[in-house]
Amino acid sequence: MTVNNRLKESQIEIKNAQLSFLKGQINPHFLFNTLNSIYALSVKKSDDTPNAIVKLSGMMRYSLTEIEREFVLLDKEIQFITNYIALQKIRLGITCSIIFEFKNDYPADKIIPFVFIAFVENAFKFGIASDENAEITININNNDGYLYFNINNKKLNKNPQENSTAIGITNTKKRLDLLYPNKHQIEINEMKDAFSVILKINLR
Repeated sequence: MTVNNRLKESQIEIKNAQLSFLKGQINPHFLFNTLNSIYALSVKKSDDTPNAIVKLSGMMRYSLTEIEREFVLLDKEIQFITNYIALQKIRLGITCSIIFEFKNDYPADKIIPFVFIAFVENAFKFGIASDENAEITININNNDGYLYFNINNKKLNKNPQENSTAIGITNTKKRLDLLYPNKHQIEINEMKDAFSVILKINLR
């Protein structure tokens, strides 16, 4: 085996190790935050608790089956985010205005799994406060081979009690670098009173 071949194999092994490490951190992080949501319902003895548990069960089933895949159908990833938002709506009731719009013109297109969740979690974590009306806007558009993801939220919760979502966002950025080298652009804007993410991925 030549030196170049050994170098290439080493690079592949490093990439696979990085991906395994990053993927391994997603499930515990997501589970921790979602269980906090259901715990809040149970404390209030909400009638929505069983429904929330069913939704969590569906999301965890998705995470267990899809986490080992390098790519998943974009429709499945959007459904995962849809279920997560539905769970948060149950928890928050009318205290939060959530606008979620998506358009997928190419249902057969695939994406890396769990590419949106860290940003969505972050919006709910910092964009919700008990004494203020929150606004979260999420837009996903898949058109002509390019996926556009945009999320905006006010920063209302200055001292969230949950563990930071910074790890999830950092891991997502690393996974994008590994699997979409030179094929994605991400812009994260953190201001005093607002937070936004603009992500563009070339899927072809």
